[in-house]
Amino acid sequence: MNAITVSSASQRRIFNHFATRLKERFGEGLDALTLWRALAYALAEEKWGLLHPVTRVNRSGRRIFVCRLIDGRWCFVLFDCPLGLPITVFREGMVVTREGKPSLRLGVPREL
Repeated sequence: MNAITVSSASQRRIFNHFATRLKERFGEGLDALTLWRALAYALAEEKWGLLHPVTRVNRSGRRIFVCRLIDGRWCFVLFDCPLGLPITVFREGMVVTREGKPSLRLGVPREL
């Protein structure tokens, strides 16, 4: 299953969740739909200069990547990689739970 085979209702629910979290965690002024599409494209095209892998969240393909927003802030993005879609966003310092591993406080890797 990928973004093309996911029903439009499912895509809408995923996007609505993404847009809500983006607004809650990063405020007004970001175009959620444009960002959501750009992130999905970057993952599909493996644009590792834009998206940097951070950690695997579970064995079913959820992973966190970090990217820079247009305003320069860092944004951590949870992707459902088999679907190829961004699910939600996190700010630096937030803690995520990983399957079979200790929780992780999100921070920008030193090499970035």
